[in-house]
Amino acid sequence: MPMLFQHLLIRTRSTPLALLSLFTSLLLTAPPSTTLAESTNNLPTDLTEIGLHNLLNFDLEVTLPGRKKEKLSRAASAAFVLTNEDIRRSGARHITDALRLIPGVNVAQAASNKWAVSIRGFNQIFSNQLLVLLDGVSIFSPTTNGVYWESNEFVLEDIDRIEVIRGPGATLWGGNALNGVINIITKNAQDTVGSLVSAGGGTHERHFISARQGEKLSDNTFARVFASSNRRTQNEFVAGGDSEDDWESYTAGVRVDSKLNEQHSLRFTTDIQSQKDTLAPTTPLLTPPYSSQDAYRDNTEWFGTRSQLQHEYQISDTSAVESILSYSRKKRKSTLVDFHYDQINLDTQAYFEPVENHTFVTGARYRFVRNSAVESPAHQVDPLTRSTNLVSFFFHDDWALFGGDTRLIFGAKLEHNEHTDFEFMPNVRFVTSPAEDVTVWGAVSRAVAVPAIFFEDTSVPTVAFPNMEAQLPQVISVTGTRNIESEKLIAYETGFRASFSSDVSLDVALFYNDYNDLMSIHPGDTAVGFSPLGGLALNTTFNFANGLTADSYGGEISLAWRALDTLNLSTNYSYIDIEGHRGLSEDMGNEALIEQTTPHHQASLQARIDLSQDVELDLIGRYVDLLAYGDVDSYTDLTIRLGWAFAPDWELILVGKNLLHDQHHEFTSNLFGPPPIEIERSFYGMIRFSH
Repeated sequence: MPMLFQHLLIRTRSTPLALLSLFTSLLLTAPPSTTLAESTNNLPTDLTEIGLHNLLNFDLEVTLPGRKKEKLSRAASAAFVLTNEDIRRSGARHITDALRLIPGVNVAQAASNKWAVSIRGFNQIFSNQLLVLLDGVSIFSPTTNGVYWESNEFVLEDIDRIEVIRGPGATLWGGNALNGVINIITKNAQDTVGSLVSAGGGTHERHFISARQGEKLSDNTFARVFASSNRRTQNEFVAGGDSEDDWESYTAGVRVDSKLNEQHSLRFTTDIQSQKDTLAPTTPLLTPPYSSQDAYRDNTEWFGTRSQLQHEYQISDTSAVESILSYSRKKRKSTLVDFHYDQINLDTQAYFEPVENHTFVTGARYRFVRNSAVESPAHQVDPLTRSTNLVSFFFHDDWALFGGDTRLIFGAKLEHNEHTDFEFMPNVRFVTSPAEDVTVWGAVSRAVAVPAIFFEDTSVPTVAFPNMEAQLPQVISVTGTRNIESEKLIAYETGFRASFSSDVSLDVALFYNDYNDLMSIHPGDTAVGFSPLGGLALNTTFNFANGLTADSYGGEISLAWRALDTLNLSTNYSYIDIEGHRGLSEDMGNEALIEQTTPHHQASLQARIDLSQDVELDLIGRYVDLLAYGDVDSYTDLTIRLGWAFAPDWELILVGKNLLHDQHHEFTSNLFGPPPIEIERSFYGMIRFSH
């Protein structure tokens, strides 16, 4: 029975992985500023103008993953910054397309409105091992501990930068920052005074419009209002036929930044979002053909709102206290499952220098979540309403040794949650500069991924088929349990950075990850009884457990070269090998998900060409290796962007994406994602006015 279930649920075969060892990692820019609520004032005012290829200036001061300002050359982690200029010249229309530019990040589009995004492996639609933040506050869903990317739309022109840590960030950010952290930082309202309107459309991006108005309210207070609307059309199933995955999205919001006096500053942001898409899940039936994509097909509606209030108290040049109070609400309405949750967060941190050459950061967090659901026969939830609390405390200690050329960093986070009680996440790091413009760093970290409500409180019938012996349909369901533990990681990392001249820079990072207590599915009881699907059946239960382990190794390498004043080139390459281990578990299906949903090899080459003062040409080529899971072939694609500033304050942009294929398949989800879909070649045009 386990083998039958694995075959039906996973629809793939377990394939041995090639034993290769290679590594690399590039950082074309600066390390992420992961301060709790950092504003753009913490970076040079011209940062967004510097762009991707000039950010490896070793004198550039940025805020490190240690939540304090440092030079790029002193970063003790594999860190990256994607600036607003990078996003603008990428041709991206959704935040996930911009993330494809970041080395070590795997972005696979599973449908018009579904993406799998991960860092260093374990890619899934709901990746619970990558923490995503907006201005320092998590946008994770507590239902899955993943990100509903389709329900998070941004006005891309208002993003100041996207900061990424490749590798564990749990010591500072807590559970689920297992393989990395992405922090999306929006612009200070002071930097968006004036008007902006961008509008366009094309073959896939049918029509879109974004508008923003920024005002100076007083000498020290600035505000902006913004809104956007997007409509995307459908693709095709790999098996043929329209996938009906078209969707539309609407966003509106306000941001206010105020410097009350020399010591106190405030930031307030709020937005509302609404999305509509088509949901066509494959669900089991008790009668032939025993499965259907039509039983729960309907239009899914999303509604979300979030607000943040941030206060910063600058005590002195070497000490400050920051606090954020945030509230978010997300609601999803569909016939398969109807749920909503409310989330309140209070984060605070303090930074100071107790003695010379010694910096200390400490902070605490409280989170309250209330989740409510309306179940269906194909997705049961017990209890329907649940509240959870989380409390955490961290410290981060940084010592400068040997005249400051070497630093030793250690820290830890202690977290209490209602899923697994206490979790301890320490790390030790070092960074040294053996020569000018050369940096070597290393780290050992422990991180965890805490279970989500889905893995504890839900029961989902996944497969139905006739059982001739029992003369009844047999239904296999996956059922949550409160007995599961956190997934755990011990990570070993090292890296090297060098600036060979003002025009050439190199960044390499290597890692080895040792995972334990990974999620698995184990067979439970089988009994005749009434099935939620609507009749008598032979019901078999599979329960979530922690029966798998894994190890992975690899790295990323990046090279940036300013070949001419009008030509910037960058290339990056990523390699990873993941091997799962079942031990006493029989779960070949989740072992395949661990090993076979992340490409071994990824590479990209980007050229930015300024044809004249008013005309830009951008070429982005990418190679993504095959995925054994779902038989996804390797592919190479090309994006071309042409921008023409045809008048003061006006720009015309033409973009072609996926130009080397009519369509290609990027990702096959497990049971909880859409059926395999082809991503089509697309074109769009846009006019932008900014004044």
